Amino acid sequence: MGSFVRIWAIFSLIGLSRAESPVEILTSSSSLGTFEEEDILRVLSRNKTDTTKNFTFVELISSLGNYTIDTEKVIWSDDRPEVHHTNPHYEDFPEKIDFEARRLLQILPPYDPGAGGVSAECKRHADIFHEELAKFTLWALKMYDATAKVPSGLLSGNVNQFGDFDECVGVEGKNGIRGQYCLAYLQLDVDQSRPDLKYLHRLLHSHYAFRSNMTDPGHRVPRFSNINWAICTPASCTAQDVKASLQHTISKYTAHTGLKISLQVDQNLCQVRPELVLSKATVATSLLFVTVFVLTLVAAFYDHCKIPTSELLLSFSLKRNILKLFSLERPQGDIASLHGIRFLNSALLLVSHKSMAIFFIPYVNRTYMSEFLGKPWCLTHTHHIGIDTQLFAISPVLVLLLYKKPKIGAIVLGTIALISTILRFYVTYVKDLNNYVYYGTSIRQLFNTADYSYTLPSHRLTVYIIGVFAGYFLRNLPENFKLGTTTLYTGWTVCSLMFLAALIGPSKMGSIDYVYDPIHAAAYNAFAPIGWCSLFLWIAITQHTGSSNIFLNKIFSWRGFLVTTRISYAVYLTQFPIFFFNVGQTRTADHYEFLRIMLNLKEIGGILLISIVLTLLFDTPFQNMRNYILKKPVYKKNITKSSKVE
Repeated sequence: MGSFVRIWAIFSLIGLSRAESPVEILTSSSSLGTFEEEDILRVLSRNKTDTTKNFTFVELISSLGNYTIDTEKVIWSDDRPEVHHTNPHYEDFPEKIDFEARRLLQILPPYDPGAGGVSAECKRHADIFHEELAKFTLWALKMYDATAKVPSGLLSGNVNQFGDFDECVGVEGKNGIRGQYCLAYLQLDVDQSRPDLKYLHRLLHSHYAFRSNMTDPGHRVPRFSNINWAICTPASCTAQDVKASLQHTISKYTAHTGLKISLQVDQNLCQVRPELVLSKATVATSLLFVTVFVLTLVAAFYDHCKIPTSELLLSFSLKRNILKLFSLERPQGDIASLHGIRFLNSALLLVSHKSMAIFFIPYVNRTYMSEFLGKPWCLTHTHHIGIDTQLFAISPVLVLLLYKKPKIGAIVLGTIALISTILRFYVTYVKDLNNYVYYGTSIRQLFNTADYSYTLPSHRLTVYIIGVFAGYFLRNLPENFKLGTTTLYTGWTVCSLMFLAALIGPSKMGSIDYVYDPIHAAAYNAFAPIGWCSLFLWIAITQHTGSSNIFLNKIFSWRGFLVTTRISYAVYLTQFPIFFFNVGQTRTADHYEFLRIMLNLKEIGGILLISIVLTLLFDTPFQNMRNYILKKPVYKKNITKSSKVE
C-alpha cells in the first residue's frame, strides 16, 4: 500500500510539473517522520500564494528519499475478518449511526434469528447480530442484506426469493459467528370464503401449473405451490431454530387475517461455506475416469503405431473410436430413416425434460410463463414411448415365436399388445392418472402416473410389439418389393390422421381452465403412443422399400443422423445432471423467455460435448468388446470347418 501511494504521488507530480505549475512539497517546518495521508493531500494541492519554499522536480525526487512509509499501518483490509467484528467508526459517530440504523430498520425490519423457542447458543448469537447491526457493523449488515426481502412483482409470480447465497456464507463475525444460508419452504393458504384473496392467490401461484404440498417429493418435479424463501442466520442456529424463529415472525403479521402460512426448513437446505473435502466416491470415480482415459491413449498409441496387441485393448483406441463415431457409412440392412426419427424423438425428449427442469428456477414473471404455456396454440407434451431393458430382454422370445410360428406368433403378439392397451386405459381411468401435464396437475398424481403406468414394461408393450411386427415384415419382404399406389396413399392418409390425432387431439387439456376428466386421460394414455408412432412406422416402411421418395423421407434419411444415433444414449444420460446442476447454480430470479430459456446453446453444447466424451470412453469401447467376444466363437468354428474340408 505504501509503495502504491509513493508511485501515485510521483506520477501526479510529473503531471503538475509538465503543466508548469508550482508544486509544494513538505516544507522545512515539517517534523513528521513518516509520509502521512495529509502530507500527500497537501503536496497535491496547488499553493498559489507562497512560492518561496517550492521545490523543483529534481529536488522533489531527492527529497522523497528522506521520507519512509509506515507499511505496518493498515488503512483498510477486506481479507482480515477480525477487522470487521465491530464498526471501527461507531465511536466517532454514535448518534448519527444510531439514527440512521433506526430509520433503515424501521423501513425494512430485520429477520430475528433468536425469536421464538430457539436454542441458547442461537439466541446468544442472534443478540450479538442485532447489537452489531445497530452499529452498522459490516458482517451484520451482510447477514441482514443476504436475507430475502419482500419483492415487487408478487402478482406476476415473483414469489421465490433466494437472497444472496455467496454473501451469506461469506460472513465471519464476532465471537465465531459464521453465516448460514437456509432455504425455507412456505405454503400460503387463504380463506376460501374470500373470492378476492382466492384470485390473488391464483396469481401468486401462476394459475396452479402444479399443485403440491409440503409432503410431496421435490427432487424430480418442483413443489410449485410452495414459496422458497432464503434466510441468512448464524451457523449456530439449527434448522429447527430457523423454523421456530420464522414461524414466530410470520405469525405476528398473519394473525387475525385471511392468510395462513405453514413452513418447513430442511437441515439439508441449510449450508455454511463448504470446505473442499473429496469423498471416497469422488476419488474412486475420478480414478476410474483417469484409468479409462489412459487406457484409450495407450490403445490409440498401439493402434497408430500398428503394434500387435489384443483386440480387447484396441477396443479402447481413441483413434479407432473417433473414426467409428463420425463415420457416415451405413451398415448392411440399415433402415436409413430410423436414425432421423430417433433424432427427432430424442430432441423432443430433451425439450420435455428441460421444460420440467425450468420449473425449479424462480422467475420474476412466472405467472406470465404459465399464461404463455396456456395459449391454445401451445402444447406441453411429455414423452410416452420408450424401450426399457426388460422389454429388450424378452424380445428374443417374441421374435423367435413370430419367426418359428408366424400365424400363432402374430395372434399371441397381437393379443399381448391389445391387453397392454387395455391396461393403460383401465389403470389411468381407475386411479385418476394422467400422462399429460395439465394446469392443476398435482405432484402426487404425476408420481402415481409414473408408479402405476409410465414405468411399467407391461404398459409399454403395445408400441414395442408394433416395432417387432414392422421388423419382421421388412425382413421377409421379397427383393425389389414396391407398395402399390393405392396402398401407399391409403397408408399416408391413415397414418397422418392418427399422428395428428395424437398431437392435436389432447390440446384441450393444455388450457388454463381445463378440468380433469379421467376419460380424456385414459384415452390419451392408451391411444396416443400408437398414433404418434404410426407415421414414423410408415416413413420407415416406404423409405426402406423405396416405394416413396418424398421430401420427408429424404430428411429423416440424412447420413448425419448416424452420428446422433451413436451419441443418443449418452445424451439421455447426461441431460439430467446438467439440467439440475444449472438449477442448483441459480442465485437469483430470472426473466422467462421461451426461446432464450429453451435454446440455451451453452447448455446444449455442454450436453453434446460430454455425450461425445462418454461415448468415446465407454459406450463405443464396450460395444467393440461385445462384438469381439460374440464373434470370436463363430470365427473359430469356421476355421474348424474349413480345416476338415481340406
